[in-house]
Amino acid sequence: MWRKLLLSAAVSVPVAWAGASLAAAAPTILTEKPETHHVPATLTLLEQTPFYTEPDTIVHAPDGVLTPQTVEVIEGEPGWVTNANWFKINTWLGERWIYTYPGLIDVKPPETVTLLQDTPIYAEPDESGPPTAVLSPQEVKVTGAEKQWFLRKSYPEPSKQWLKIQTSWAGEQWIHLPLEQVGSVQTIDRYTYHMASPLYNSPIINPAVYPDMAGNGIVHETGEFVTPAGTSYRIETESGPKWTLNRGRTVHIKTEPVQLKVPTPLFDIPWPYQEKEPKLLQPQTITSLGKIEPEAGFGNPREGTWYHVRIGNEEGWINKTYADPEDAKATEDSVKLGSDMTRLYRYPGSYVSLNSTVIAPQVVPALAYWDDPESRQRWYQIDSFMGKGWFPIDPRMDRILVKGHEHDLQVARQQGYYAQVGIKDQQLYEGDQKVGYAENNQYYFSLKYLASRLSYRIEGPTQDGTVTMRDWHGYSFEVRSGEMTAVTSWNNGSQRTINLLSPVQKMNGELYLSERDMSMMLGATAVHEQQGRYIQLSKMDYDVMEPLLPETIDGDMLQMSAYLYDTNLSGPNVTVPYSGYYIYDTGQEENFDGAGASSNAKDPVPISYDSAVFEYGNARKVKPGPNRLTAVFKVGQRIVWQRDWEPAANYEKAKLNVSHPPNDPMFQYSDIELEQPQQGFIETGNKAIHTQGIVKRALGDGLTIKAEYWDGKAFVSDGETEAPFEQGRFSQDLTLQHGEGLYRISLLSEFHVVHSSTKGPIASWYVRYKP
Repeated sequence: MWRKLLLSAAVSVPVAWAGASLAAAAPTILTEKPETHHVPATLTLLEQTPFYTEPDTIVHAPDGVLTPQTVEVIEGEPGWVTNANWFKINTWLGERWIYTYPGLIDVKPPETVTLLQDTPIYAEPDESGPPTAVLSPQEVKVTGAEKQWFLRKSYPEPSKQWLKIQTSWAGEQWIHLPLEQVGSVQTIDRYTYHMASPLYNSPIINPAVYPDMAGNGIVHETGEFVTPAGTSYRIETESGPKWTLNRGRTVHIKTEPVQLKVPTPLFDIPWPYQEKEPKLLQPQTITSLGKIEPEAGFGNPREGTWYHVRIGNEEGWINKTYADPEDAKATEDSVKLGSDMTRLYRYPGSYVSLNSTVIAPQVVPALAYWDDPESRQRWYQIDSFMGKGWFPIDPRMDRILVKGHEHDLQVARQQGYYAQVGIKDQQLYEGDQKVGYAENNQYYFSLKYLASRLSYRIEGPTQDGTVTMRDWHGYSFEVRSGEMTAVTSWNNGSQRTINLLSPVQKMNGELYLSERDMSMMLGATAVHEQQGRYIQLSKMDYDVMEPLLPETIDGDMLQMSAYLYDTNLSGPNVTVPYSGYYIYDTGQEENFDGAGASSNAKDPVPISYDSAVFEYGNARKVKPGPNRLTAVFKVGQRIVWQRDWEPAANYEKAKLNVSHPPNDPMFQYSDIELEQPQQGFIETGNKAIHTQGIVKRALGDGLTIKAEYWDGKAFVSDGETEAPFEQGRFSQDLTLQHGEGLYRISLLSEFHVVHSSTKGPIASWYVRYKP
């Protein structure tokens, strides 16, 4: 029997939050090709019926409406007798979908029916008179039926239907059959696995008769009785043929090698939820006697293949889904569990409980992790008092503590605030209220409306026209009509000027921000419905796990990381506020030594179906001694967290830094190996600083050695000299010009960037000169 599991598209009507969207759930339907009794080949529509491009009445508007007519079916759901049903049909526009109800369609009766018991026949569809005759069990040809013969007329009593049949000796006659008996017996030949199936002597089920029960095992199915109301199956037993309503899982009897790369449980039956602890088979290659593969509509489609195996005197079933994944990765990370109870499972992705084990909130060291490729859920394995177990990470409650970064900043989305804005005639509406407009291919949103829907407090305007938007966690920004800048602050502290992408607009006494500026300044996401009917707005609150900010810094470089747990959304119909982790010199417009405050983001790592972890790194120069710094985490320009602190840099622990050119012909410089110095900090009483090394690849004729002196505020120029290349080497002294103190020595190489040539540092170290 042909079956197809169809996932209809689900893109529109999203509920979005900072960097993410949750689309409306798509219906999952199981369809079959037209086949007698299961899915009709044609349908007669009794009323006007909308038709669709996709089988979804929520997201997709109908393409049109069909008048009452007969249509050809390409595929459909088999439950059409009792349930609302999807059918794919042929139309003048090509293949389309219709959604029908049993009472609004008519279907031709089956061409043949198998009579399972003695059946009276009548000249007319009327049982009040005597029958023409009684037919013994046999197959008869059907030539007609009462209108909508498949509809039940009574509940819960059996509903009988009138069918017209052709006889060889009495012409056309009528039979009156229960709907469950309007079917035919078909011969099949397959092996299936049954678990405790009720067995009957006939496909006509008598609820008053208690059935026999089949044990767990592989059986031979030889026939099926197929009706529009359901199917029963004939199987061979020691007591002869029996019938069951249960559809067994197909077993493919075929030997094949199966390689086990990890210890794999051996189950008594192809079912993992067993009280008995299964035996573990060690990694090896074994021969399978048969297998059960996933079938659409039967069992768990994600559980993979069950293999029937025999090892010595033991027989059973194995399934790689119910074992540690072969592609699980070892880890030294830990997880901080935030849920009141975290359940442990034997195998990731299976939800087979580890003896009902739950653990309380705590930090647990992980042994391994595994990313489910289908659900994108990340699982971690730990050691527990009940043995090794797995749990799925909860992005709202749990925190991954990366080894070496256990005390870094962690930010996770929590509750959200949402709004849906309709689009009509270049205006934005919520209900009948106008909340924005379109101009020059941009949408503008009322600040007053945004404040009311996205959990902001609006203040002003003041005498100079300033309007302040303030959230409930410390962030605020100020704007004025016509200006291209906004001013942000945290807890009414130091301010920072932000450039906007469009001027602030004013209309009827209200200020309006463009969509991109709205997203950036409020930290909100805008998702446009594909057909352009509305825009979904969302803003998230965030839970912050405070970092342990370093009090001292070894060397001249501060490196910090932050982790954001959020949804990952991008696309042409989405406006997303991109997040970042920034480090500024406190209260300064420019950072020390040209150090950038910018944040570098790695590719997001999915950890659940709708969430990912974003890692942000920040590396910047710091000056010797105390540094007044401000660390900021922002969603767009919205400040989620900010702290001031004063770490002290110890240059005596600076590392020698030598850069090597990338594999990029457009961005090249000299590639060297330093022989002297060999460390990042040197104390000396000699004013002559010696440098030498090997030239592995030269760009230009040599290097420049540059010295800078620390004057207590900045490194100032002290002098420089050339170090020419000679026979693949360089060796040169540089004399310090200032007196006692701290110096930075840099090696500069000629750089080739596209079509320009300049000089830049490729190595640096520090010297403390004391005569």
